[in-house]
Amino acid sequence: MDIFKEIENLFDFAFSGTNEFRSIDIGVVDNPLAEKIQKATGFELIDFLISLDSYGIIHAVNKHSDYTEKNLQQVGITKIDFTKIIEVITDADKIESIGVSWATGKPLLRFQKQFQHTHFVVLEIRIVKKKGKKNRLVVSTIYIKK
Repeated sequence: MDIFKEIENLFDFAFSGTNEFRSIDIGVVDNPLAEKIQKATGFELIDFLISLDSYGIIHAVNKHSDYTEKNLQQVGITKIDFTKIIEVITDADKIESIGVSWATGKPLLRFQKQFQHTHFVVLEIRIVKKKGKKNRLVVSTIYIKK
């Protein structure tokens, strides 16, 4: 199964009513991407996995859907927008550090890419110390501005 189909399946799972947590890895920070991130933010993130989970999808849709964004100069996100996450990250027009998550205190990076509208992907940096665990960039939210 290709990664775009996996993302669509995770989206469907997130709204299936199960309230279960599921996560998929959608990429890895390779040398070219790591260099772009380090130049823009100072963070060294080579070989970090890039992950998307069902709770992140639910959060993004609940906060940035057509219903919630109609008066905020933003465009509501849909399932298809989640399939653009990889391109926004790997071919970003702009990458920046935007502070820390209010919920976890972990650093956040924002990736921006212009399509018809400007797409934003916010990733949380999760560094683990447990043996056998992988460092990750986890999708915190996505949104689109007009």
